[in-house]
Amino acid sequence: MIRPLIRQRFRAAAVFRGGVKRGLWPTLVPLSALALSLTVSRPASASDAGAADPWWGRDKALHLSVSTGLAAAGYGVSSLWLDRAWQRASAGAAFSLTLGVGKELADWAGYGQPSYKDLLYDVAGTALGVTLAYLVDLATGTGSEPERAERQGLRQIRPLLRF
Repeated sequence: MIRPLIRQRFRAAAVFRGGVKRGLWPTLVPLSALALSLTVSRPASASDAGAADPWWGRDKALHLSVSTGLAAAGYGVSSLWLDRAWQRASAGAAFSLTLGVGKELADWAGYGQPSYKDLLYDVAGTALGVTLAYLVDLATGTGSEPERAERQGLRQIRPLLRF
């Protein structure tokens, strides 16, 4: 009874069985064109800075370490509100990447020297920070109540009130 209703709603929303692809293309193509144009039309000073932007340097170490710390902190703080590990990992990654991309956009706007290498180090630091936070979460056994109950095969009692 419920499955036909769900399918009917998904079909009406053009999401069921390939409808996402049709609905996504009109949005994806302009966004890709915008991203490409922003990459190609960088300021002249940024293109000159490419030679002075080594892959290994103090700046890259700062990007990696700060992104690692931000992602791990985002994972840890989000554990106060989010129950599942994948939710905490997503929150930590989103927090770190938002700040990293924001910094590079500010550099691109003229407040510094934009570098795709810095952005790659931000992504690597985010992955490292989320991974480390997840491993600490596993090692200390401080997972959420639903995860612990699921691992032990216990049934969890739902609270009467949720805040």
